[in-house]
Amino acid sequence: MHQARSNHLGTKPSSPKQPVKCEEAMLRRILFRVHPVRVLRYAVGALFLLLLIIPLLNLRSEPVVLLTHHQAILNYLSQNLDVRYRLLANRKDNFHVDLTFTNLGDEVIRTGPWSIYFHHMHYINTDAFNAVPSPIFTMEHVNSYLFKIQPTKNFPNLTTDEYVTVRMTGGGWVVSRSDIMPNWYVSIDSSNSSQPRYLMSTMSEDLEFVGPFDEAIKWKRHPGDLYEPFSPERRYVKNAVNESAIVSRLLLPAPVSMERTSSDLTISSDWQILYSTNLLNEGEYLSNVLHLNALHASEVHGSCDRSILLRIDASIAEDTRGDSTYELYIDAQHSCVTVVGSGPAGVFYGCQSLLQLLPSPSLPAVLPGVRILDHPRFPYRGLMIDVSRNFFGMQHIKSVIDGMSTYKMNVLHLHLADDEGWRLQIPGLPELTDVGGQRCHDLQERSCIMPMHGSGPFNDTSGSGYYTVEEYMSILEYAQSRHITVLPEFDMPGHSHAAIHSMKSRYLKYAENGHVDEGLRFLLSDLKDTSYYRSGQFFKDSAINPCLESTYRFIEFVMTAVIHMHKDVQPLKRYHFGGDEVPQSAYGGSLACQEFRKVNLQIRSSKQLKNYFIRRVAQIASSLNIGLQGWEDAFTRPSGGHMSVEAMRLPEVVSNAWYHIWGSNMEANVYNMANSGYKIVLSSTSHLYFDNPQEPDPEDWGLHWATRYVDTRRTFYYRPDSFYDNIDFGFWGDRMSRKGVCVNEQTCPALKRKDNILGISGVVWSEEIRTKQRLDQMLWPRLLAVAERAWHKAPWEEMQGPQMQRARANDWREFASAVGHREIPRLVRMGYSPYLPLPGVSFHSGLVRVNTMFPGLLVQYSKDQRDWFDFKPGTYLSGRSYFSTVTQDGKYRSRTVAYSVPVD
Repeated sequence: MHQARSNHLGTKPSSPKQPVKCEEAMLRRILFRVHPVRVLRYAVGALFLLLLIIPLLNLRSEPVVLLTHHQAILNYLSQNLDVRYRLLANRKDNFHVDLTFTNLGDEVIRTGPWSIYFHHMHYINTDAFNAVPSPIFTMEHVNSYLFKIQPTKNFPNLTTDEYVTVRMTGGGWVVSRSDIMPNWYVSIDSSNSSQPRYLMSTMSEDLEFVGPFDEAIKWKRHPGDLYEPFSPERRYVKNAVNESAIVSRLLLPAPVSMERTSSDLTISSDWQILYSTNLLNEGEYLSNVLHLNALHASEVHGSCDRSILLRIDASIAEDTRGDSTYELYIDAQHSCVTVVGSGPAGVFYGCQSLLQLLPSPSLPAVLPGVRILDHPRFPYRGLMIDVSRNFFGMQHIKSVIDGMSTYKMNVLHLHLADDEGWRLQIPGLPELTDVGGQRCHDLQERSCIMPMHGSGPFNDTSGSGYYTVEEYMSILEYAQSRHITVLPEFDMPGHSHAAIHSMKSRYLKYAENGHVDEGLRFLLSDLKDTSYYRSGQFFKDSAINPCLESTYRFIEFVMTAVIHMHKDVQPLKRYHFGGDEVPQSAYGGSLACQEFRKVNLQIRSSKQLKNYFIRRVAQIASSLNIGLQGWEDAFTRPSGGHMSVEAMRLPEVVSNAWYHIWGSNMEANVYNMANSGYKIVLSSTSHLYFDNPQEPDPEDWGLHWATRYVDTRRTFYYRPDSFYDNIDFGFWGDRMSRKGVCVNEQTCPALKRKDNILGISGVVWSEEIRTKQRLDQMLWPRLLAVAERAWHKAPWEEMQGPQMQRARANDWREFASAVGHREIPRLVRMGYSPYLPLPGVSFHSGLVRVNTMFPGLLVQYSKDQRDWFDFKPGTYLSGRSYFSTVTQDGKYRSRTVAYSVPVD
C-alpha cells in the first residue's frame, strides 16, 4: 500500500476544461484563497445582513449558505480534480493499481467533507487501503462494487498541478480496460442542499483516464495464464480464408436443401403479393419491406404471373416440425415466386430467405432460380438480453427483434430484474419502477437504487429506465408479428437487491403513515435479519427471504400481472424466475427463518431454503397454468444432484445450462439434468456468452470471468448435439479435449433423452454495456453463428478427427465469406454498428499483406492515424504503419493495429 504526494506535474486531461461562471469563480476565491481573519470578518458581516433580511423574505438562512459553500467545492472538484487509473500488475489472485488525483485548476484543493464514489468490477481490499500510516484517504465498501474514498486530515493542500497517488489492491484480476467503470462522482453527503457532480476526467465511454495495458503482467492474470493478445502476424494466419467460398453460400442460416432450377428472375415494382387466409401478417410484412401491393386471395394456387404467392400447406412438414417448415420456389420461366409454409411461421421464414436472396430490398432486383426446402433444427433459437444492469429502451429492443427475425431466431429472453434494476411496470406496485427502476445517489435507497456500473449519481443514464405496460405490450406485439416469443425473467431469490429495496421503500411509506399491515403485505426481507453474507457480486442484501408469506404473495402478484399483459397478444407459457447464484449463508441470521424451521422440521438447514422457495414458486406457476424456466444452478440441491422435476408438479421445467468452464468438474450437469427430465436450453459460457471479449486483448471490450474470449468462429464451431466435443480451452488457455476431461461415465454421462435438448441461446449480460452501439458490437456478427447452429446442423458435426477438421474449416470459410460480403453490409443497412475484427498483417516477399476474419471487408492503412487509405495488393510500405478494418461504405472501422515492416 502506498499513498504519496508529489510536486511534479500531473497528467493533463484529454478534453479541455469547461468554462466556469464568473460568480462561481469569485466564490471559489473566497472559499479557497482568502486569509482566515478576512473570512471571519466576511462571515460575521454576512450573517448580520442575513439575520436582518431573510426573515423579511420568509426564507431559511442555513441551507442557502450551505448550498453556496458546498456546491462550489463540488463544482470545482468536478472540473479540476483529474483522475488517472494506472494498473501496475496482476499477481496470483490480486490486482495492484495506482490512483492519481491532480489539481488542474487555479485554486487550492483541501481536505473536507467531500467523498468520491466509483464502481469497480473487482473487489478492493479496503482494510489494506486504510491500514497505511497517516493515510490521506480512507476507503469504504458501500455495497456490491460501489466504493467511497474520502480525504482525511492528512490530505495535503494541492495547488495547481500538484497531485497525490494512492495504491489499492484487491481480489481477482484487472486485465481489460472495460473492467474499469466511468462516471466517478464527488458528493458531500452531510449536506442536503448540494448536488453531486461528475468528475469530468472520468466521463469518457472510451475510458481515456485509464492507463495503457502495455506489459504482460497487466494483461495476464498470473504467470501461468497462457492467453496473449494476438499479434498482427498470428491474426493473419487465423484469418486465412478462401475468397471463392462466397459462391456456394446464398443463405444464412444454411437451408436443409437448395437446388438451382432455372435462370435468374428479375422482380420489379409492378409485381404483387398474393396471400391466403391467415397470412395477413406475413403479407403485410413482405409488402412493407419490398414496397409491393399485397392482396388477400382465398385460394392461392396455379398461375401467378409477376406475383409472390404466400400460402399454407401443413402436409409439407414432418410430424415434429410444427408450423416452421417452408418451401421457396423461384420460377423464372413463369415469373413466379411461391412461398409455402406448414404454418404462418414457416411462411415468414420463407419470406426471410427470399429477402436474403435479394442483393437489396430496392427494386428492381435479381433473384436466382432456386427451390429450397427448409426447416429448423431446434424449436428454441434464442437470445437473452440483460436490461437490468443497463437499460435498453423499447426501440432498441425492437431493433434487436428485427435482426433476430432476419436470421430465423424465435425466442427473446428479457432479463427484466436483477440486483441493479427492475425494468417492467407492475400496476399496483409502483415502487418497483419508481425506486427499483432508477439509480441515483441515494445511499438509503428510499427513492432509487444506489449507483452501479458507472451509472453516476443521477437517473438520466442507462442505469435508469423501465418499460411501461404499454411499451412492454408494444414489444410483445412487435415480436409476435415476427414469430418471436418473449420470455420474461425476474431473477429471484438471489439477484434481487432492486426488488427488496423497492418493497422496503413501500413498507416504510405505509408504516410512516400508520398502515404497517399494508406495508408488510409484499415485503421481501426480514427486518430483523442479521445475516452476514456477500453475493457473487458482493451485495450485502440481495436475497429474497423465502420464509415470509409476503414473498409468495409478491411473486403471485407479479406473475398474474405479467400473464395479464401477455394474454391478448402472446399468451405466456413459461415464466423465467432466474434462481441462480443464491448466497448459501443468506438466511442464517433471519429470525423469520428460525421460526419457520421450527414448524417445518424437514428443512434442517438454511441451505435447503432455496429448494423450498422453488417448490413454492412452482406451485404458484402451476395454479396459473404456466411453466417454469430457470438457470442451471437454480435446481441444484445442497447435498448434490438436482431437484426432482416430478416434485415440482409441472408439465415442463426448462433449465438454461450455462456454467461451462472446462475442467471445473461441472461437465456432467447438462446431460444429467436432461436425462432426469429437465428440458435444456444450451447457454454455454464457453461459446455463447457475448459479454465476453472477441479477442484475448486488454483493449477488446468485455468480461472474462468464465473464458478469456469468444469470437464468431468459436461460436460457429459449437456442437449442440455433442456437448463434450465443445471442450476446447481451460480457464487459463490450456488446450483441453473431450478425451482428457471425460475419463468415465460419471464425469461425462451419455445423453439418453435427446428430445429434452430444446435448443441454444446466445447470452449477453450488460454490466459493461452502456450504449446501443456497444450492444450492437457485442451481438453482431456473433449472433449470426448462433442462428446458424440453432437452425442448421452441419455434416461435420457428425464427424471426428482430421475429416471433421477439414469439413469444418471449409464450412467456416463459406460462412465467413458470406458474413463479410453480404451480412455485415446488410446489418449496417439495418442500422446496426457491428463489431469489426482487427485485420491480420504479415510481411512476405518484400511486401506487406493484409486480411480480415470476414473477406469482403476493407482494410485501410495510415502513417499518422489521421489520413487513411485503402490497402491494395502490392502497396509498398516501410517503417511503422497503422491498419484498420472498415465496412464497405466506410461508415464503421475497427480498432487500430500498429505494424512495423521488418528491416533486413
